[in-house]
Amino acid sequence: MAASLLVGFSGWSIAAPYVSGELPSEFTNPGEQSFLPTDPAMLSNQLAVSKEQTKLLQRNAKCYTIGAKNYAKGKPTLLFECLAAAESKYQVKLEKIRAKNVGLPACHDYAQEAALSQDVVAEAIPGLLCASPEGAFVDGAVIL
Repeated sequence: MAASLLVGFSGWSIAAPYVSGELPSEFTNPGEQSFLPTDPAMLSNQLAVSKEQTKLLQRNAKCYTIGAKNYAKGKPTLLFECLAAAESKYQVKLEKIRAKNVGLPACHDYAQEAALSQDVVAEAIPGLLCASPEGAFVDGAVIL
């Protein structure tokens, strides 16, 4: 089950053991499990997707800020076009990673991450852009 991974340290390459299997509980929600794949190349692919997911969150947030800025200038927001472009870029990167020799595990729907990312950012934006004009309204949610 253990494979070798080459690790560079001060110009020296040493073989470090690769440990696959269940991760400790701090990597999961209560009652769930996370696993490292048996093939280190697959872990590398998963980490590449994680990097792309982070970029997707950043791109989605930028779409909202650019859209708000455009709206403030009387221009079209182009929000939905921007979000679609961010998702498309993520999907292209995802397919490139998936096409690599070991691909990605089938246990997770990586393509769905784009929609989840948009939901997370869309929920945060009202809190970021919450100021009411001249303080005339209550900022934030009103509970009656």
